[in-house]
Amino acid sequence: MAATDPAFSAEDKFLLGLRRYWRGPTWVNSVWLVWLGLVRLGYAEQADELARRVAGAVASEGLREYYNPYTGQGMGAVQFGWSALVLELLEPDPRAPSAYLEDVVSRRPE
Repeated sequence: MAATDPAFSAEDKFLLGLRRYWRGPTWVNSVWLVWLGLVRLGYAEQADELARRVAGAVASEGLREYYNPYTGQGMGAVQFGWSALVLELLEPDPRAPSAYLEDVVSRRPE
């Protein structure tokens, strides 16, 4: 099997279910891990595309628990906190610490 061959088909009913946890829906926290790997390995164009698509779904649907991977429709719980992680995907310099982290560190007692 070549490294470029997909591990499974998106049409495989056993593996994909739009409402099956971790087997189909797009979760922002999982996307963040993939995005970070792309950035660190030098795949900036692919990382930007991934960030743009996920940010579009969040902008359109709000902070949802997970999203339909084909349509971007928000699914699951509403106002789901970890979906705010999408803001990290939009950081122009992904190696820079977030402003929030800098604020927390600056308040730490010496």
